[in-house]
Amino acid sequence: SKWADKYNEFNPPKLIRFIMSYVLELVDRLPEVIVCGVEPYVEGVYRKYNNNNGYVSTDERNTPQAFSHFTYEHSNYQLLIVDIQGVGDNSGDQYTDPQIHTYDGFGFGQGNLGKVGFEKFLDTHKCNAVCQYLNLTPINPINPKHDCGTTPRPSLDLDCLTTTTS
Repeated sequence: SKWADKYNEFNPPKLIRFIMSYVLELVDRLPEVIVCGVEPYVEGVYRKYNNNNGYVSTDERNTPQAFSHFTYEHSNYQLLIVDIQGVGDNSGDQYTDPQIHTYDGFGFGQGNLGKVGFEKFLDTHKCNAVCQYLNLTPINPINPKHDCGTTPRPSLDLDCLTTTTS
């Protein structure tokens, strides 16, 4: 994907890629042709990190959220890639089936919520260490002491892992 490649050019802590998908038209299935979407099987735990309606996973993952923010800013605020889902491991993240919002609301199917989709993302996104690493304009920044997702930290800060009991 153009946007994954552009993101990876900034050398983030975790690289990302989108799994290639295909559309098959089964023309020998009469009386009507069947159309299917397929993609390769990906080993690992499949997770949904955000969606096109403002949902953000409670998983401590910075990369998916920072990628969405990156597309918003680096498209000159004209495009936003959300509905980030897939499999992540130490070597990077593999995403599938994203949704694209456009500022004008045209293209990319019924899931393109246009300005409303942008607003929902901006309301729920919390900038994290990867957003900061990429020099993205802060949107609802997370307190750095509570940011324990994938981070490009020069030192170990475990304050966010301590719990208090009362």
